[in-house]
Amino acid sequence: MRITTLRFANGQRQQDPVLDRFATHIKKAHELWPLVGANAIVCATLDSMTALYIEYTTETMTISHHAKRYSYHLRLMSGISSPFAYFMFSKTWRDNVNSYLQFKPDLVFFINCSNDLNHWPESEKIMSIEVIDAVDRIKAAVAADSELATVCDSFFNGVVEFHIKTPRYCLNELGFSA
Repeated sequence: MRITTLRFANGQRQQDPVLDRFATHIKKAHELWPLVGANAIVCATLDSMTALYIEYTTETMTISHHAKRYSYHLRLMSGISSPFAYFMFSKTWRDNVNSYLQFKPDLVFFINCSNDLNHWPESEKIMSIEVIDAVDRIKAAVAADSELATVCDSFFNGVVEFHIKTPRYCLNELGFSA
């Protein structure tokens, strides 16, 4: 993992066949998504690989109590919420990002926080309110565009369904079922 991003940036083959196929796959992002989305997908993918490398090589590092945002920083790097936010807007759907780019930060927030809330149901009530507010802002932003509103609603429902159906989130223990 140490040199995967370097080899990727230099156009070299990876040292593992799985990583080589992975590199081939993410190089095709520009065929599937508009430039902004494809760039973000590739960059965030490389960021997540870098974060995994950091986590692996610094597992014995003592984190200073002054480094308040270090864990959050790694969370943003390792989580691939930004690509997930762009995945739903393929090049064949619309080639112009203007209709959704402005609320992409709220989509990323929704993805990260809904994942955290579902993984740790005891998470703060404030976060739940902020997630609901983010969804409300997105719905307000897309209300005039019925096609975009449908895409967003489908995405929200898919995220909820994913968390209900994925056993590691243990939502069935709280009485939720798909």
